[in-house]
Amino acid sequence: PTATPEPEWTGYPTLQRGDRGDDVQRLQRELIDLGYLSGKADGVFGYNTYTAVRRFQDAIGRAQTGKADNYTQERLYRGDAPDYVRYVTLRKGDSGIRVEELQDRLKELGYLDGKVDGDFGSDTERAICLFQGDNEYEETGVATVSLQKLLFSKNATEYVRYVKLKKGDTG
Repeated sequence: PTATPEPEWTGYPTLQRGDRGDDVQRLQRELIDLGYLSGKADGVFGYNTYTAVRRFQDAIGRAQTGKADNYTQERLYRGDAPDYVRYVTLRKGDSGIRVEELQDRLKELGYLDGKVDGDFGSDTERAICLFQGDNEYEETGVATVSLQKLLFSKNATEYVRYVKLKKGDTG
């Protein structure tokens, strides 16, 4: 009898939003173990898994597509994948999911009027300066780790815009 050859390894299948199954569940378990995803590994590739994959791709210096391609999964499973670090210093010129999350929070608190685009530009820098000024930080426009810890806490101050009114003003 002749032996049937083993099929050649072709790599991991690309996983993306909407996918389901054991491969997704394995991906989720690894992302949970490393701190990129919270909750249970349910085998459904939804928004939270997409975000976790983007965070991991950011950590490994990869384009943040949110799709778990072969390279992303190889890095995730090979045993030396980096643990998730919640805060890193962000400044003008940075981009990606961390900047999006920063912009989302600044917008939620009223410091950012512009769009959430993941690019740390002048609008984001101004918003950081406003938040720094309201919280007795030097107004550098740099989102340090300590500043972000305050910004993302429940103690973060909302931006209040005061306008001097005089008799006869309307609106």
